[in-house]
Amino acid sequence: MAVIPRGTREDVDIAVKAAYTAFHGESWRKIKAFERKEILFDLADKIKTHRDELAKLESVDVGKPLSQAYADVEAAIRYFRFLEALPIRLWVT
Repeated sequence: MAVIPRGTREDVDIAVKAAYTAFHGESWRKIKAFERKEILFDLADKIKTHRDELAKLESVDVGKPLSQAYADVEAAIRYFRFLEALPIRLWVT
C-alpha cells in the first residue's frame, strides 16, 4: 500500500511532542460548542462521500472482507453523527 520510511529518535520525539500538545492544548477547547458539532457533521459527510475508497483501503490494509470494511466505514459515520447530535450542553468544557 505504501512505503514508510524508518523513523529516527528525533522523529519520534517530534511526534510525541505534537500529540502531547494537541491533547493538552487549548485549540479544541476554544472552539465554540456549535462549531465543534459542525466539524463532526462535516467529518461524517466526508467519510460518507469517500466511503468506497475508505472501505477498499481498510479491506486491503487489514485483510478483512470488503463487506466488513464497508460496515466499519458506516459505523464511523454513525459515531460522528451520534456525537454531533448530542445536546450542546454536553459540549461545553
